[in-house]
Amino acid sequence: MSKRRKPDYTLEDAVLDRSGEIMGSPPEERFVCGIDEVGVGALAGPVMAAAVVLNRNFDWDGLNDSKELKPGQRVKFHDRIMETSLVGLGYATPETIDEIGISSARRRCFISAFEEIELALEEGATLFAVVDGRSLAWMRADLGGKASIFTDKADSKSLSVAAASVVAKVIRDHYMRGMNSHYPEYNFHNNKGYGVAHHIEVIKKQGGSPIHRRTFEPLKSYLAGVK
Repeated sequence: MSKRRKPDYTLEDAVLDRSGEIMGSPPEERFVCGIDEVGVGALAGPVMAAAVVLNRNFDWDGLNDSKELKPGQRVKFHDRIMETSLVGLGYATPETIDEIGISSARRRCFISAFEEIELALEEGATLFAVVDGRSLAWMRADLGGKASIFTDKADSKSLSVAAASVVAKVIRDHYMRGMNSHYPEYNFHNNKGYGVAHHIEVIKKQGGSPIHRRTFEPLKSYLAGVK
């Protein structure tokens, strides 16, 4: 069995090469962020996206896709990333998701995170991206243009995207644990708003909370009176 490859800067370097060919600007004026999000498939809570320009002067040994890390490891990396690197955040509330749909809400999150980093860069600098999700290439014009790379499983290939996955998950998980004290019957502390069996059963019996997505099943049917 082949050994699983660890995330590295191969994709980031490919973006830098492509952006150099397209723009011709010096390397010090071009930056690459990794972008990832969490919460798209949840029944409750926000969608959270993070963009990270990782500080390459630090050793990121062990950093990986957030799903591959234990909670304590995620928090440790989150804290270090926030202290040393450029981070942008974007989120969409359940109300926004219900109003404009999950695809548009997801796009808004990605763009907000990307633009937050753009604003932090010095004048004349240009930002590009490595994005987790080949199917998201329709956002290319908003996320760095032709030089940016959209690929599946980028969070297990790119250190920057792995960092973004960690930041987004730690922040969203913290929020959902806080919501557990307000709505303990849904067990957000453990399920983080996702559709596990117990969570679905509670929704079917008593409906949702203010942070549930009213356009997502089974709450949508409950509100329509469908049994």
